[in-house]
Amino acid sequence: MDKLLLELRSVQDKDRSARFKCCLVLIQNSQSDPISAEGVVEGKISEEERGNKGFGYDPVFIPKGSLLHMAEIEESEKNLISHRANAFRSLLKKLPRGFAKE
Repeated sequence: MDKLLLELRSVQDKDRSARFKCCLVLIQNSQSDPISAEGVVEGKISEEERGNKGFGYDPVFIPKGSLLHMAEIEESEKNLISHRANAFRSLLKKLPRGFAKE
């Protein structure tokens, strides 16, 4: 994160857009086609680290529409907006009816 913030030190706020992205692929068996999905959270890179909830780039990532850094957001709320949650929701919509019973 230190290197990222150093590299972006002269970049204006409007040019600091970023995203978290998660890609999932489900392969049920060797005869089935893979089912893929992705989830994204748009946001920007802040000028400083804040928060201690989370890991990775959470302390410098601010989700679009939020005033909080990802590392300041409670886990229960983060699980509703995260790129991983978005990817799993997308994947669930693509599963064939009755998939869980197979």
